[in-house]
Amino acid sequence: LRSRFNEMRVVVWNCGKTGGIDSTQAVVLEEMIDAGTGILFTGSGGVPILALNYPDHRLLLKLGINWGPLNELPFVDFSLEGFPYDPVTDGFNAAGLSVANNGYMMQKIDITSSGSTFPIIKMGGTGEIVSTRTQLPNARSIYLGFNPLIIENDTKRTGLIGKCMDWREGIVSIDRPAEATASGDLDAYVQQPGNKLNVNVNASVSGANTSISVYN
Repeated sequence: LRSRFNEMRVVVWNCGKTGGIDSTQAVVLEEMIDAGTGILFTGSGGVPILALNYPDHRLLLKLGINWGPLNELPFVDFSLEGFPYDPVTDGFNAAGLSVANNGYMMQKIDITSSGSTFPIIKMGGTGEIVSTRTQLPNARSIYLGFNPLIIENDTKRTGLIGKCMDWREGIVSIDRPAEATASGDLDAYVQQPGNKLNVNVNASVSGANTSISVYN
């Protein structure tokens, strides 16, 4: 199996309600990432259990995240929010969630590598980070930190998973301003590989007064 890692495009690793990642699994997952396979981690137990037993494991270093016992979040009811302009979660939100739906506590994640790992979902109101994405030279991975099934709205849940998969594949859509969306005047998307930003402006609005600003 190890010899065929480079043939895999993406792996979804579901930690379940109480499952964690042990050291043997962590080594295999690290090898997958090294071979260019992006991994979508779901469930809140994976990183915390690995971090409790192996806080310096290379998989944690590669993902740029860690966890400590003080990071357990004892919320009964909570909401989740995306980060503005993030390629995966811009505009995402889910309210009315509960530990009963989740099956276990939510877990705050610490980012240890700000150069390659970025927060993508936070707890509404408190801003505690529960999901991250990691972009390495050869692979992209996402740690959701919860079971997506707690999001009962099918459109929001499948939309989030779809954005995760798209980002893993290098497809990044850019939300358009409301006025441009309504009129169909602007369309923008990032093309991978090559990191090309394609911006299409309707001919009826283009001309001497048209300007485009790009922000990080």
